[in-house]
Amino acid sequence: MSYWSSSSEQQANFDRLNASGGLSQILKILAPNGTSGLSNEQAEQLAGTINLLVTDPLMILGLPEIIQKASGGDPAAMVQVVTLATRLKLFGSGAGGSTVGGSVNEIPGDWKRVSGAGATINTPKGFASYVTSHGDIVHVSPAGLIYGYDKTFVNRIDHVLAHTQPDITKPTHTVFNARGDNVLALVDEAWAKRGVSVPGDPGAFVVPMGRDIGTNGERNLRIIVAVENNVATNKIISAYPQ
Repeated sequence: MSYWSSSSEQQANFDRLNASGGLSQILKILAPNGTSGLSNEQAEQLAGTINLLVTDPLMILGLPEIIQKASGGDPAAMVQVVTLATRLKLFGSGAGGSTVGGSVNEIPGDWKRVSGAGATINTPKGFASYVTSHGDIVHVSPAGLIYGYDKTFVNRIDHVLAHTQPDITKPTHTVFNARGDNVLALVDEAWAKRGVSVPGDPGAFVVPMGRDIGTNGERNLRIIVAVENNVATNKIISAYPQ
């Protein structure tokens, strides 16, 4: 007995992924800089991951129904999609911890994985925490965003979460209509479905969310990431409603 879908079932799953927009979401996660510049090895890795998604043995992965819900705007489903794709990227196709599409998004080999416990390390839900070679604590989201050191807030997570409270000293300061882990999941959702960067600013992305995400009715989420060699990385600086 085979535990894998038949060829016809695989084709049907692929067609449903493509029609629902789920395939493009997965490609944005696995190849954030596009597929045209992938090496042969990276292209094979990407194809292998997509193949695992569409074969979906015994529907263990719950696809493509989850992706269809995510494409329809279900935030919980989007978090599931992002988490799944990221885990496949890191562990499912021999990626060894790197992100397809460029070394700027790799997790350095000298980072040490640590458990989120105690007052020093507070790992958000679904995140992985590391200590860098410089002793800084960084948190990696399910979508692969790296929250590192922030000179004002200590960590970029706190920088983002500063946008859950009003700040009368900043007239243009916008506020999420969510709190805590829900805000971080919202940022991951936006990162997963981002398009091209803002013209003239490769590190800025404005993502339409299709619903109110700010207390003043803002429906876009702006994500700012670090840029290296004029290429956007996954190292987040800030994110806020716009």
